[in-house]
Amino acid sequence: MNAFDISSLNWEKGNGLILVIIQDEISSIILMHAYMNLESLEKTIKSGFVTFYSRSRQKLWVKGETSGNFLIPSKIIKDCDSDCLLIYARAIGNTCHTGSQSCFNINENYDFSFINEISNIIRDKFKDYQSNSYINSLFHSGIKKIAQKIGEEGVEVTIAAISEETIDLKNEIADLFFHLMILMEFKKISFKDVLIVLKNRKK
Repeated sequence: MNAFDISSLNWEKGNGLILVIIQDEISSIILMHAYMNLESLEKTIKSGFVTFYSRSRQKLWVKGETSGNFLIPSKIIKDCDSDCLLIYARAIGNTCHTGSQSCFNINENYDFSFINEISNIIRDKFKDYQSNSYINSLFHSGIKKIAQKIGEEGVEVTIAAISEETIDLKNEIADLFFHLMILMEFKKISFKDVLIVLKNRKK
């Protein structure tokens, strides 16, 4: 996570509280908003889990402490008046208590935060040494096997592209994308890293 100067914030304006907006680090969808005080912001930075201050209960609460749907912060930005924060985060599970990804009425066609969920599943499968899953077997087979699978999926995409069945092409592209996600986790490359490279190609 980026270095952040807590002392630069205007705590007085909100009587010790600051409004915080949480944005998905990949899809850029606004997930939720809540409030922080100095202690909760310090805990967020130190623990690596977004922690808020509950005005109704007058206590700190770690987002996901009961549901397991944590928010992992990656970047903190203050606004021009230093009295509001924007936090980019990786969402584990659904953010809203209703079961939705966002607390706002977001059109699901534009919600790509499920990519985080798939990344989390891949990461968990890598760590579960007792698992007999396909993902875990690839992980233990090593980089050569993973690279081989990507090559095979790439060939299948090429074959599907030549055919006239669009649905087959979509499926094969999804398979290739999935195996690329496995490779990225194996090599510890994040989507943010890749998106930065793509963005720089506009120059």
